[in-house]
Amino acid sequence: MYVVTFYSFKGGVGRSLAAANIAVSLADAGLQVLLVDFDLEAPGLTYLPALAPRRGERRGGVAELIADSWEAKQTQDPKNYLYHPEGFEGRLAVMPAGAVGTPAFPKAFSRMREFFGAAFDKKQGAPGLTLFRDLRRAWELLRFDYVVIDSRTGLTDIGGVCTRLLPDLVVLFLGLGEQGLDGIKQVLDQVGQETLYGDRLEVRLVAAMLPEGEEALLEERLIHVEHVLGRRPDFFFPIFPPLFLKEDARHIEHPRSTLAQEYQKLRDAIREANRWDAGFRLSRARLRVAEADVEPLAELVRDLLSSEADELPSQSRWEALSDAAVALLQAPARSIEAKLRAVGLGTSALREILARLDRYQYRDLYGSTLNNLANALRELPARDAEERAGSVKEAVGYYKEALGVYTRDRYPVEWAGTRNNLAGALTELPARDEEERAGSVKEAVGYYK
Repeated sequence: MYVVTFYSFKGGVGRSLAAANIAVSLADAGLQVLLVDFDLEAPGLTYLPALAPRRGERRGGVAELIADSWEAKQTQDPKNYLYHPEGFEGRLAVMPAGAVGTPAFPKAFSRMREFFGAAFDKKQGAPGLTLFRDLRRAWELLRFDYVVIDSRTGLTDIGGVCTRLLPDLVVLFLGLGEQGLDGIKQVLDQVGQETLYGDRLEVRLVAAMLPEGEEALLEERLIHVEHVLGRRPDFFFPIFPPLFLKEDARHIEHPRSTLAQEYQKLRDAIREANRWDAGFRLSRARLRVAEADVEPLAELVRDLLSSEADELPSQSRWEALSDAAVALLQAPARSIEAKLRAVGLGTSALREILARLDRYQYRDLYGSTLNNLANALRELPARDAEERAGSVKEAVGYYKEALGVYTRDRYPVEWAGTRNNLAGALTELPARDEEERAGSVKEAVGYYK
């Protein structure tokens, strides 16, 4: 899970709409996404048509979760404080600021404010540190790939929670005028490069609401911003006037909008910063393969094999590792030595999947991994005939095991393909004499039949 906070010191810079667009785009890419409205005193995400709750669905949100947790002295299950808008097949969940407009909301809001009065008081045990650490863990248990937080503005405890306790990455929005610049500087200094828990924290700067046709003035202000903040913005969001009249959570799909293009760049930068977004890393690594550069693929395989990846959901981890390993095995390399290293790493990865995977729980993936490993062994370069014989013999064993997974009744296509592969491997099997050769061919004929 990767948590991204969208923060601005002052409002009116397009932060909330950008957060909504990024969340929607990630969900449309097939990822599990939670969008959280932490702008508790000026919530707005649920008013966007694409993010509205289903008719009749009115649930609490962040304010109620905090209030209920404070009252119960135990962090409540966030699953009870979110909803799934229509049109995303369950991939996008929204945790609103609260059930604004309902009779119960003022009491929940009051209790939440009471909580923040004690949240970081060491004499009271700093209950905020525990609650928000537990909340992050609970989100992780719900198997979200990304959590996108729309933070409250200003220098507040709530803003501190969103910028220092919960995120892996903070996207700071600023206009290029003087208002808010010192505030952004303070937040940038407070955030530093780590969370309060000591984890590394990424920061991206977005200069927003930029007018067109003022290049000279823009450059002048950028020089000033760099002087104040010590860095230039990473992204530049121009004004798109129609959005003032009709806010669109899918503007990122607009084919001719410069703002949409900047949204896409920010989305890709967020995914690139997430070490565990294996799908994105794999797609980027495949682009490098065209240049015979297999190192990004190799790095992804090594990461997925590392003990740090043990916390990832099992199925997504092994599926990603299988895809990356197969891509690594099939990729051209710049030298024979590089190819041998890639093949060695790829086959090791497939063996690790077979060693760690429950063949009955993940039957399809287990069967495909057996086939992929057998195919790789047949293509494995060998120093001599004996080594070649060992590889092909091992491949035959994996194909036969795969037939125990791909039964004829349940997997007729995979069953037939595996039998064909097995027969082919048997015909390649080196033999010591004509009798042994005849036996292999006879067995191969049986599988072809």
